[in-house]
Amino acid sequence: MGCRGTPIALHGRFAGPIGTWSEQAARAVQAYLDVGMRVTFAPLLRDGGLLAYDDEAFVAALAEDICEYARSMIRARSVPVAEQVAFSRALWDRWHAHPSGRVRIDFAPANIDACSGESSARSLSWLALLARASTCIYSRRAVKGEFARRRWGVSAVRRLEDVGALTSRLTIAHAVWVSVDDIRLLAERDVVVVHNPSSNLRLGSGVAPVDALRRSGVPVALGIDEAGLNDDHDVLSEMRLAYTLHRSSGGSWSAVDSADDVLEMVTRVGARSTGFEDRTGELAPGRQADLVVLDRGSFAQVGLPQQIPLAEQIVRCARPSAVRAVVVAGEVIYRLGRFTRINADDARRELAAHLARPLTDAEQRRAALAARLASYVARYYDNWGGT
Repeated sequence: MGCRGTPIALHGRFAGPIGTWSEQAARAVQAYLDVGMRVTFAPLLRDGGLLAYDDEAFVAALAEDICEYARSMIRARSVPVAEQVAFSRALWDRWHAHPSGRVRIDFAPANIDACSGESSARSLSWLALLARASTCIYSRRAVKGEFARRRWGVSAVRRLEDVGALTSRLTIAHAVWVSVDDIRLLAERDVVVVHNPSSNLRLGSGVAPVDALRRSGVPVALGIDEAGLNDDHDVLSEMRLAYTLHRSSGGSWSAVDSADDVLEMVTRVGARSTGFEDRTGELAPGRQADLVVLDRGSFAQVGLPQQIPLAEQIVRCARPSAVRAVVVAGEVIYRLGRFTRINADDARRELAAHLARPLTDAEQRRAALAARLASYVARYYDNWGGT
């Protein structure tokens, strides 16, 4: 889930036993450093909802020949909570004070349903502990509210409040299905919300009530989720979408009524959502020089009158081709289409070769089983009132 030039890397796809995770995480973090980027790296933590909201009920409804495959997936993904917390704390010790100053480690419970199995009280108490310890990323989509109401009889936001997880160190992603009372709680607790409009539209999750959130005083940042959920990593397009999506009907302006509002979501509030607000997010004495340099001539040519403010020209008209340089902590890491630290062409060729590798027989069998499993997943969620 990327925000601005500092991505929040929610990493939930470690392979193999937990003893191998540290090295996998190290390679991922080092890749960001090799490019020169900042990164807030957050391993997803979960103790339930590995295949569906209720794994046992889901597996029980499967055809017999696919049951064992589903159970093997659950077993492979099941790691005790204590071991996950120890892993995240070890990552913190190793990386959080990295001399580059470009790495943060955060704690990221992977969704309220994923921390709420048979051990729901223990899981959410653990979530609350981590929320007090650091920034906690909590992602919420269309049917999470329905899940919370069925499980606890309250909204997901109220449940987080009840266990002490709503704090100013908490960042919630998406927040599409929040009520008036939820928004009041988020504002009172000074919780940051990251708005991901293109991802939510692509997945049919709905449109977050950004007007109500901002008018109530909730700090709202702007994110792009990930390429697999919004098709690209184009922050400029995300800015333009956010600017136009929240216009009110009838001619009245919304809470996102100027390009300056959008830029604030991307910069100042965005920096807070990643935990780097003490170093970046604005151009000011004592902050590090994180900059994106745009060629104004590349987007001014669309014919906008010159009296239109520059911020509005950027939000409405700038495209990725306008980016001439990216600067992190005063270092130019991208200039005129080329990365300065790495050979991106070599990286692309290596990735293309990996993706072109034929599947093994075992991988083909797993892919066929996974395709069958997908139909059961869709059927399971038919009764949850979401998409």
